[in-house]
Amino acid sequence: MLNKLRAKFILIIMIISVTMIGALVVLLGANASRSIGRESLGHLSGRSIIFNMATTMNPALQEMYSRVYPSYFALSSAEDAPVFSYGEVTVDLNDSAVRADIYNSAANSSKNDGILGKYRLRFLKRELSGYIIFSDAADELSARTHVWLNSILLGLASILILFVISLLVSKAAIRPAMDALSQQKQFIADVSHELKTPVTVMLTNAELLSSDGADRASQKQYSDNILVTAKQMRTLVEQLLELARIDSSGAALNLEPLDLSVLVSDTMLPFDPVFYENGRSLSSDIEPGVVVKGSAEHLAQVLDILLDNALKYADPGTEVTVRLKSASRSCLLSVESRGAEIGPEERKNIFKRFYTADKARTSGSYGLGLAIADGIVEMHHGKIWAESEGGLNTFTVQLPL
Repeated sequence: MLNKLRAKFILIIMIISVTMIGALVVLLGANASRSIGRESLGHLSGRSIIFNMATTMNPALQEMYSRVYPSYFALSSAEDAPVFSYGEVTVDLNDSAVRADIYNSAANSSKNDGILGKYRLRFLKRELSGYIIFSDAADELSARTHVWLNSILLGLASILILFVISLLVSKAAIRPAMDALSQQKQFIADVSHELKTPVTVMLTNAELLSSDGADRASQKQYSDNILVTAKQMRTLVEQLLELARIDSSGAALNLEPLDLSVLVSDTMLPFDPVFYENGRSLSSDIEPGVVVKGSAEHLAQVLDILLDNALKYADPGTEVTVRLKSASRSCLLSVESRGAEIGPEERKNIFKRFYTADKARTSGSYGLGLAIADGIVEMHHGKIWAESEGGLNTFTVQLPL
């Protein structure tokens, strides 16, 4: 699939490139060819003027003026008319049939000037006492050929260079798709793994519950196990649905001005007794009047996740502090707690889905909370990161004011 996507990407680039370069080659070649033609015609016009003057002059003047524009000749329709030839002529003017064919070909042309391809001659029809003047067009045709050949070669070289560039760029262009596909595969594998264990537990307990040898106490234990596992699965499914909603509707989130200071204070209230019951304390340092554009429901969910995370991993008897400060064009919301240090590699991966830094202390967590928080913060055009130093772990959210 990715190879097809890359091939389509390259094909689109090459179609656009070939179209544009082809048009440019035609434009440049045509302009250069017209310029060569105008220059050649200008020379022939000068020859015609000299010829027109020279025919009314004595032979000495004719010889003098013919040196200005050499290599041309003039033909008339009259059979007894003299043939005027100056310089080296590439056709056999002694052959009356050739002279007649050259003259008639030019005379029958609907244009006053042009090129006779058969004889490689340029002609010009003017008031020249019944004469048509001709000059050798071999150099002009050769120059035009070289112009078109060089233009085409330059175009082909440009297309080849762009093709090589498109091959290199296509790798970078489809890398997000490759990463997304890899994440999708990993996500499916992780979900399958996380669901496999509770489903196995539920099936095992259901089989034991339906066995004939189970007494009432055992049956209650089996049913309780099924209930606990089902609640865990419900939590997992709810978190997966939340991730799906974030992935599918992040751009459509309705962001409205809200007082983040009040929101943080209100969100913290239900956690006070929970922290107290778990042998920890909760404090705050909240700057009043911090206003952001966001979704109150989703931002409260981010703080819920960070506080729940601190409750799970903070050392017993320690204090967890929530801070909110404004800084320049943004504000910083942080949750500080003391506990086991989070290593650099863990800080890099901690916001990935299904990642848990301490497998022994997951407390029923599936490693989706921080991934959900990361998605919500991204929807609010903010950033979230973790810091750990000297036993103090800090999760910080930066939001634009």
